Amino acid sequence: MSDLENKKSLYLIDGYGFVFRAYHSMPPLTNPAGTPVGAVYGFTNMLLKLRNTHKADYMAVVFDAGSKSFRNDIYPQYKANRPPAPEDLIPQFDLVRDAAKALNITSLEQKGLEADDIIATLTKQGQAQNLHVTVVSSDKDLMQLVQDGAVQMYDPMRDKYINEAAVADKFAVPPAKVLDVLSLMGDSSDNVPGIAGIGPKTAAELINTYGDLDNLLANAGDIKQNKRRQSLIEQADMARLSRELITLKTDAQLGVDLQTLQSKELDATKLGEFLAGHGFKSIAAKIGAKIEGKPVVNNEPAKPTEFTELKSIADLTNWLADLFECGGKLAIYPHANGLAIAKSGHQSAFIEYNNNANDLFDEGELSQAKITSALQPYLDDDSNLILLHNVKENGINPIAYDDIALMYYVANTGMGGYELPEITDKLLNLPLKTFKQEPTNKELADYAITLNQAHTALYQQLYQDKLMYIYHRLEKPLVKVIQTMEAEGTKIDPQFLLALSQDFATQMQGLEAQIYALANEEFNIASPKQLGEVLFTKLDLKPNGKKKKLSTNAEVLEDLAAQGHEIASKVLEWRGYQKLKTTYTDALPKQINPQTGRVHTSFGLTVTTTGRLSSTNPNLQNIPIRTEQGKKIRQAFIASQGNKLIAADYSQIELRLLAHVAGIQSLITALNDGGDIHAATAMDMFGQVTPETRRQAKTINFGIIYGISAFGLAQRLGIPQSQAKEYIDMYFAKYPGIKRYMDDTIQYAAEHGYVNTIMGRRCYIKNIESSNVPLRKFSERAAINAPLQGGAADIIKKAMLDIQAELTRQNMATKMILQVHDELIFDAPEAEAEQAAKLITNIMQTAYKLDVPLLVDANIGDNWAQVH
Repeated sequence: MSDLENKKSLYLIDGYGFVFRAYHSMPPLTNPAGTPVGAVYGFTNMLLKLRNTHKADYMAVVFDAGSKSFRNDIYPQYKANRPPAPEDLIPQFDLVRDAAKALNITSLEQKGLEADDIIATLTKQGQAQNLHVTVVSSDKDLMQLVQDGAVQMYDPMRDKYINEAAVADKFAVPPAKVLDVLSLMGDSSDNVPGIAGIGPKTAAELINTYGDLDNLLANAGDIKQNKRRQSLIEQADMARLSRELITLKTDAQLGVDLQTLQSKELDATKLGEFLAGHGFKSIAAKIGAKIEGKPVVNNEPAKPTEFTELKSIADLTNWLADLFECGGKLAIYPHANGLAIAKSGHQSAFIEYNNNANDLFDEGELSQAKITSALQPYLDDDSNLILLHNVKENGINPIAYDDIALMYYVANTGMGGYELPEITDKLLNLPLKTFKQEPTNKELADYAITLNQAHTALYQQLYQDKLMYIYHRLEKPLVKVIQTMEAEGTKIDPQFLLALSQDFATQMQGLEAQIYALANEEFNIASPKQLGEVLFTKLDLKPNGKKKKLSTNAEVLEDLAAQGHEIASKVLEWRGYQKLKTTYTDALPKQINPQTGRVHTSFGLTVTTTGRLSSTNPNLQNIPIRTEQGKKIRQAFIASQGNKLIAADYSQIELRLLAHVAGIQSLITALNDGGDIHAATAMDMFGQVTPETRRQAKTINFGIIYGISAFGLAQRLGIPQSQAKEYIDMYFAKYPGIKRYMDDTIQYAAEHGYVNTIMGRRCYIKNIESSNVPLRKFSERAAINAPLQGGAADIIKKAMLDIQAELTRQNMATKMILQVHDELIFDAPEAEAEQAAKLITNIMQTAYKLDVPLLVDANIGDNWAQVH
């Protein structure tokens, strides 16, 4: 290790690796001139972070100079199937080079070479000069350069170093053999042929057996497997060609001396001018540069971090004595070993638990209980603001607090990454260690400090983006309601589930017998491979549409079932029973808490892309709604002794929101008149109301909310795609406001990167301008639905808060126990159930004022199936 520490370091950055990662992770941004700069922003941030966290003696960022290289002379088809760069990325290629220049980092490129060749050549030069080389990339081709003690790779997105062991773990061969494995595998993204039918596992097995590619090809005739032997003999030249294409050039004439790559200090003025030109205010703030007017450097030195190890309760109280003078904010990061705390952006401490009791009645002075007790007065003082990450889960319940995870979620709904290291990285460009080993007390204290720093930045963001209402009036107060629901739990009948599980097993056995009869053989139905062989090889079934690889997923089976193939419908039915059996009837009894006798689901507050709650351990939101089996499972959820269950469900809330936000007068009139909206749509579209036209109208009404395609509607209605397209065209002709809403919403999402709910929540939409058509279409559908699903989520959350407040005010014993999308479940004393149902219905219907009424169906019964 000492030899390595004595070496100087050379960092070689895969420039376009950074650019494409930045492009796909950032929302669409434009600079004051209207030029797209999302990738430039992310690239600049990543380079700045790398500079700040990795002290390199030499550094260069390396780019490809064009689409053609010497490899195209060897094999003209090389990279021929690469799609063109996204249109909005093309103008950013020159700007990322400007970014590197503004950051005082040398950038390199050379026509006829790829960036990988320049990196390989500089790596060899660096080794010759006894430099320790770090290649900043996750590109598998560059892994052949890795050599412990000399060359490592670093993946900045995962904060992960790649050494020889990591390469061997990925390829099952050491770095020196990676080239041979890649030569056999080929690379479809670069159109490198390889040997057809040989994947990574087989390639590694062959190279480990024969030592190298040449020896393998020389002895290919000895291989026992017929198909493999034939492929290697017939395609040996393709493997050699692939090796030539993948081999990295290490002797390129670059005309660059390593001394020119010496790291240089940041020129804050030059960088500030670059940031100002593109409106990168948040990056400018990190380096203290003002981007209005002439950029200047913040010369005020940062306060040094003060870390204190607290050895006693007296130390803790003394350290907290000046909390008010430090701003009254106390950040707490609990850990199994103790508490990390911070009272400013630079003062932190750690107090370690010591539960070594002298006897059964002595917990020890620094037991967790005694430390918590000593901290309690500060938690109970509402003049202190306690900062925590994920309040619901950490067991600390202060009177006045802010939840950093929840704040970040509200500010970035749909963007993901709500763990503290991800938040501080994206928000503050401040990396935190993701602990691969037991963290030190100082490292834990750094987490507490960043809670304080993140809070300041998030508060500003929520204020600027007008999201204070969503956070302070909706999300934060809901935490305590959710905690109460989780603690209460839900009573289930395990004996009923056991009997139901046995019934499902019997049904599965019957279906298995029918499937075997239809296949004329027995096989493992749960095995996609065996099922595929039966369906596509033995029975020669062919799904509609062109498919590169036949799959046995639900979509393919539904397609085959629609063609009338009974075996496909039986397999789908069997899978349905299997999923319900393993997920619910077998699993739920095991998830009963032995102390409470109830199931306690965990509601996720920062999971979904629209503000909806999620449910895990167990997930109670995915029980099928319309099937008889789903109804039977709900039958196992029962009221407490002497109680009744109440289910209150918003009726057609997303359709009502669509009428409201899109201003569809005909829908508004129909909904205000209290008529049957699906019957009204059937009359408008088909001129008559029959069971069939109403069913079709209902499918279209709800499908439109999700941006359904003609293909999707055709599948749902069982009609030709051309007819489905006619229905959609007819629908938009009858309701032009809906088409206008959809087009306007997609345009707004493309311009801003997000859409808004009626209460002002921002739902960020990834890939809305992607050049990948299926990905973009998916994002467009998400953009159409997010204001509706997110609006419904906001409304039911407000209703939950209002209901809980009123139940408490009236001192009622009714308890809210579950939320499943648009439905709330309550456990109420039988004598109170009618009164509670009326109160709940009234509050839900008046939770938010729309142009149309909010309707709620409320039912009372002994189990969930009766009330659903």
